[in-house]
Amino acid sequence: MRLAGWRPEQPTWPLSPSQQYEQRKVHHVGNFAVLEDQMYAFTSDFDRARVGYSPDRVDALVWALTELSGPQNFTKVLPFPLI
Repeated sequence: MRLAGWRPEQPTWPLSPSQQYEQRKVHHVGNFAVLEDQMYAFTSDFDRARVGYSPDRVDALVWALTELSGPQNFTKVLPFPLI
């Protein structure tokens, strides 16, 4: 038996860090000059060997935002009892 209009709740995936910035859900308070320089330099064709460094601060920022945003609204789906 199912209730009319009932649907299993779909999971809501967390926003990516770039989406969080685009939607203005993340902003910096204070001076983070090195981080912001790395963010401006980090593009899809970023070459660590050519530039001579790894964007360690950007990497840490992405990990932190991903961890803090975590999965939301997940419901446990139970198998329908076979009686």
